[in-house]
Amino acid sequence: MNSAYANSLDFSFFCEAKQQLNNMIEFLCSDLPLSDEHGAIEQYIHLQGHELLRLLLQGHLHLRHHQEVKKESVVNKEGLALTHFRANTKTTLNSLFGQVTVTRNGYSKRSINSHYPLDAQLNLANDQCSDGLRLQLASQVNHCAYDHAIEHIKETTGAKTEKKGTGSAPR
Repeated sequence: MNSAYANSLDFSFFCEAKQQLNNMIEFLCSDLPLSDEHGAIEQYIHLQGHELLRLLLQGHLHLRHHQEVKKESVVNKEGLALTHFRANTKTTLNSLFGQVTVTRNGYSKRSINSHYPLDAQLNLANDQCSDGLRLQLASQVNHCAYDHAIEHIKETTGAKTEKKGTGSAPR
C-alpha cells in the first residue's frame, strides 16, 4: 500500500470531525453571528467545539480499531488461552467531550469472561468513564458538594454525568 493511500485512509476516520469544523467555520462566517455579540459566539464555539473534540476522539478510536490485528488466541490474566474470536464488539466511553463508542475485537472461551486487548491498550475502566472525566469530577468534588460538581461538569464539558444509586460514580 503506498503512503498516499494509507494517509487518506487514516484521514477518512476523521471525516465527521472535518465536516463539523467546516460547518462551524461556515456558520461563523454567515450573517447571523457577524451581527451577534461575543458571548453568543463564545457559547456557540463552546458547545460545537465539544462536539468537534468528541468527533476527533471517535475518529481516533475508529482508527485504533481498524489497526487492531486479529490473533489466533489471547491469554487472559489467569493464563488461559481464549480462542473464540468476536469482531466489532462495542462499548461506550463517557469522555470530557461526550459519549463515544469503542469498537474492538473480543476473545473468550465458554464460561470465561471475554477479554478485549484494545480495552487494555486504551486503559479503559469497567465503569465506562474516561480518565479525564474522572479527574475533572475528583477536582470539583474537592471544592464543592458532589451534586454541584456534577452540575459543573455538565455545564463546562460535553460529558453527561449522573449520580448512581446510593453510591456516587461518574457515568
